[in-house]
Amino acid sequence: APRTRLGATGVSLDAGPLVSPYARDDARHVAVVTWMKRFQGESHTVEPMLAQAAYFLPLCGRAVIADLAASGRLLLHHPDASAYSRMSALRHTSADQDPDWADIAPSGSPKPPASPASSRST
Repeated sequence: APRTRLGATGVSLDAGPLVSPYARDDARHVAVVTWMKRFQGESHTVEPMLAQAAYFLPLCGRAVIADLAASGRLLLHHPDASAYSRMSALRHTSADQDPDWADIAPSGSPKPPASPASSRST
């Protein structure tokens, strides 16, 4: 099942669960699809995970990642300055392992993004 960080009402997804439903040859395809059909909470991620997921999908399947974010079914978080500081520290301390951007990016945020309704001025 996808890695969970946000509790019972939401999960923070890395690239794996974003790819598995669209890759029938993935070893976790059936388990992830089954879990997603039953899950009723919110799914959260960050842009680097979308980029990594798209990289692992065939060219003809990459639009589905953008569709998930555009539809609101996948809530996209944007790292703040403190998250980038943590990413920088991780990059420096694990330089010998050469992590890529998605590996060090936070896969979600404890504070959900503002909804379009709450960002409108009245």
